[in-house]
Amino acid sequence: MAAHTITITATLVPPSNTEVNFTYSPSTIRVSPGDTVQWTSPSGPFVVMFTERTPIANVSSAGPPGPVIDAHSSVSGPPWSTPPPPLAFTVPPGTIGHFHYAVALALLSSAGQPSVHIDAGCPEILAN
Repeated sequence: MAAHTITITATLVPPSNTEVNFTYSPSTIRVSPGDTVQWTSPSGPFVVMFTERTPIANVSSAGPPGPVIDAHSSVSGPPWSTPPPPLAFTVPPGTIGHFHYAVALALLSSAGQPSVHIDAGCPEILAN
């Protein structure tokens, strides 16, 4: 069983500072049953939502289109993160497929005002 951590970084794009670049490290992970997955971000509080199915066992469904992971239990940070192992999200037995997720992240502007940015084209999690 492996513990995987995905780091989400969001940076404002100059000169307008209205667009955001999202980066994920690692960009894609391969998981197996029993592995844990944790997301973390130094950039701001965030939420992860699977767009169709989820490879995670302990996620409460928030309705269509997919399960939502409330990625931070408090507004304190940085960094903001989902629970670490052993409380991290676990891949259940029999999980196979490609799983896509989206991220919404609150980022402070240079004026100190928070704005929410969404990345619906996040990398995938591969389960075999």
